[in-house]
Order: sequence, then structure tokens, then C-alpha cells
Amino acid sequence: MDVKVLMYAHFFISVSKRATLLKEYKVIKCPNKEERRNISGIIRKIHGFLDCIGVMDGKWFPLAFAPMLHAEEYFMRKGDYAMQGLVICDNAARITWIKMGWLGSVHDNQVWSNSEIYLGRDKYFDHKEYLLGDSALSRSAVMVPAFKKATMPTLVKKKSTSTPSWLKL
Repeated sequence: MDVKVLMYAHFFISVSKRATLLKEYKVIKCPNKEERRNISGIIRKIHGFLDCIGVMDGKWFPLAFAPMLHAEEYFMRKGDYAMQGLVICDNAARITWIKMGWLGSVHDNQVWSNSEIYLGRDKYFDHKEYLLGDSALSRSAVMVPAFKKATMPTLVKKKSTSTPSWLKL
């Protein structure tokens, strides 16, 4: 496996897990231009990603009970009822943006492609700045998803019709 892919996976997993576990935030705010430049510099120095300003992941927020109306729309593939959200974190696992309120059955990419950050990307990203995301997200000018397998057809190994050499007398 490529070293960059391993570095990305380790960085992404560690930051998203820490952000979910830490509860010391008083205010969630998008970083300004100077803060983004600092975040980008730290990520480049430690992880080697040039112009990356954070990581993003979808998050399910479980519901205690099935909703009374349209419960099937809140039913997620893991078998529970939930609300769907997106979380963006910086290099120190500080949450810089969160979007809540989507149905649990909605895919991360649909939430992302309809988010204020994505639709207003000129306001939130400078030239070449981007976020790292998991493989569920589509690639764009501001999103670099994790490695995805190629969409090539599966190669089938031809069966040999000749007799194996060890059976020949």
C-alpha cells in the first residue's frame, strides 16, 4: 500500500476520533484566512499535505426512539434510527464546522454537496485549499477523498485446459 495512503488514513482517523471524544469546545467557528494558513502549515509540516485545512467526516447522532412520522427515513444502514451530520476538524481535532439535521438514511455525500460550506466554497476556501474526507465523498476542488478502488471490470483468470506437468507420465 502507498505510504501516502497510510499517512492519510492514520491522520484522518486520529483527528476524527479525537474530535468526537474531546468535549472542551466553547465555540465552534470556521477559521479565518490567517487561521487557515496556520492550520495548513501545521498539517503540511507534520503530515505532508500541502494546503489542507482540515478533515471532514459524516457522523450519525443516534435517536433514543423511532420518530412518530416517517421513521423509515431516519433508519440508517447500521440498523438504528439517527440524524445525520457532518463534522469538520482542524489539525488539533477542534471542530470548526458542524452540520446537523439530515435524515439518518441520507448519504454523507448528499449532505456535503448541499452544505453551506460546499455551495459557498469561495467564501470558505482560498485558492488550492481543501479538506480531506473519507471515500464516501466525491472529489472536488475543495474535497480530497481517501483512496478509492478503480472502477475497472474484474479480471478473470483463464482456466488452463492443458494437463498439469506433475500429472504427465
